[in-house]
Amino acid sequence: METLVWPEQVGRLSNLQAALRIGAGHKPRIVKGDLLGDSLKTLCRERRTMPRSLCFTPRSWLMLQTPPTNSASPIE
Repeated sequence: METLVWPEQVGRLSNLQAALRIGAGHKPRIVKGDLLGDSLKTLCRERRTMPRSLCFTPRSWLMLQTPPTNSASPIE
């Protein structure tokens, strides 16, 4: 990423390096699951208890378009 900053943009490079140091200390929590099993329901329940500042990012776009077949109600 640092190579994408123009050499004369010293302030921007400094900000990027500071952000990279912060990010290096905060590893993402990755939860492995099965979209066809109960993992999706568990993830959705956990999402409701997360602080709003955290990001819930499904790994697959298919998760957003395909509702579980064993669910009686839609996912909110």
